Amino acid sequence: LSEDTIVVFTSDHGDMLGQHDEWCKGQPYDGSVRTPYIVHWPGRVPENITLDGPTEAVDLPCSILDAAGLGDRIEKLLPHTPGRSFMDYASGKADAHRGWAYSEFKSDWLMCREADWKYVARTDAPDLLFDLANDPWEIRNVIDESSQADRVSRMRRQLVESMSRRVGV
Repeated sequence: LSEDTIVVFTSDHGDMLGQHDEWCKGQPYDGSVRTPYIVHWPGRVPENITLDGPTEAVDLPCSILDAAGLGDRIEKLLPHTPGRSFMDYASGKADAHRGWAYSEFKSDWLMCREADWKYVARTDAPDLLFDLANDPWEIRNVIDESSQADRVSRMRRQLVESMSRRVGV
């Protein structure tokens, strides 16, 4: 049974544990939004590897259906889902899964996360842009740097694209 069983451990959010003086979920920082997928599937997913590419929570149902051999039926079983299976990425058949990921919290904020960059559009405060390669603790907001104008514009378009997929526009 263990050879034919996929085990997935994940969470719907993290808790801040004091980063940015926050202690709960619902923040656009990695301590809250970056959640793990731990996948154990002998013979299909390599053991002891870490993949850091962006995924979204909506990808998990698609991935489970794909693992069950129903990948060609995802659209029928989950109509209009914005999710995509990450099984090719997890099994090493693909080098990447997504170029960026979308996240949101109520009507407080929307986030676009790339491998090294994060853009956050907030309703009650100025927007945020973090260079995660040089600022992994998300301390320095570089949203107002003129050299980042094209990046901010592109990431805002990605947010609009993600919102459109979610409401079926």
